[in-house]
Amino acid sequence: MQQIPTYEQIMNRLLVEIEKPTSKDEIPVSAAVLDSQNEIIALEINRNVELNDPSAHAELLAIKSAAKKLGTARLDDFALISTLEPCFMCSGVIIQSRINKVIFGAFEPKTGFIVSLFPTIKEFKPNIEVISGVLESECSKIMSEWFSKKR
Repeated sequence: MQQIPTYEQIMNRLLVEIEKPTSKDEIPVSAAVLDSQNEIIALEINRNVELNDPSAHAELLAIKSAAKKLGTARLDDFALISTLEPCFMCSGVIIQSRINKVIFGAFEPKTGFIVSLFPTIKEFKPNIEVISGVLESECSKIMSEWFSKKR
């Protein structure tokens, strides 16, 4: 019998993925859509700069990729895991796709719409499960280091 990957194991994989950005200007965020056995259906990194697209957040790209792969816009039995707390835009896509669980690493006090700034996702989707702070220090460190190099 195959062992179900833990959120920490999956987050470690996401952290490896953001070491390979397509541009040094991409904010280092990665996200994946998981099935009920925590298998990765789709994994993406931020690609705003590469695609010249302000909406090309890792979370949104992963959800779009999973929906296309599965042939449905409704991801009721799926989870989203991200190295960073999703923003308002990504939270809207999470709600619209009907994802039932969100797992994230680093909190985003300026734009996080799951827990930090305006935790409104539960108002629109009361049954959504939220697990925050998975490998928080590792995820936060990557963000802090990236922003310190930019300043």
